[in-house]
Amino acid sequence: MGVMLSRVEERAANLEKIEILSPEELDAWHSITDLVSQNGAINPKSKALIAVSLSVVAKCDWCTAYYVKRSLDLGATSKEIVEAAWLAVLMGGSPALMQAQKVLQALDEFKDLTGYESNFPDVVYGRKTREGLLRKRLGNYVRSVCDTSEAMCHGSKNRRRLALNIAKTDGGVLRRLVEKESDKRGWNKEARLNTHELSDETCVRSEER
Repeated sequence: MGVMLSRVEERAANLEKIEILSPEELDAWHSITDLVSQNGAINPKSKALIAVSLSVVAKCDWCTAYYVKRSLDLGATSKEIVEAAWLAVLMGGSPALMQAQKVLQALDEFKDLTGYESNFPDVVYGRKTREGLLRKRLGNYVRSVCDTSEAMCHGSKNRRRLALNIAKTDGGVLRRLVEKESDKRGWNKEARLNTHELSDETCVRSEER
């Protein structure tokens, strides 16, 4: 279990203990929390993002973990959450920037639970860092492929061939998925239009010659 996920569970467990010791006080706290968090002039998702910023400035790991997860549950994107963290850095300076690392850690841990994919802006992850993350993810995939080959062809010389075949097949699936997503976003249509424009431009230049 990741550190930030454990913080969410610790928070829930500790609140249960506090409720036994101080039920009236905690009930009052829940009431004000529900009142402030409900839909009003500011919608609940925006309020959760504001709470992410406040959590970072307050340097509270439990708060940061909880409100990053709540923001995701309310439909916030990773980019929105990271921008909220940058607002905290604007007000809190370098110490807040150090705490903002916990936001990235929480996003990375919670993606396995929510199905969301990290999409951090370049301002947060430099090129080398993003390449490092990509290598890490691809490394995990390669190990998984090789483990599968080992299990299916234990001790056989065909392990390497099977691993390469799996990678080739998965590459074809990945290409089809990218094509499908590109079509949803209208990129394929844009690409076809650009191709036609280039062809027309080439024809015009040929006629001028």
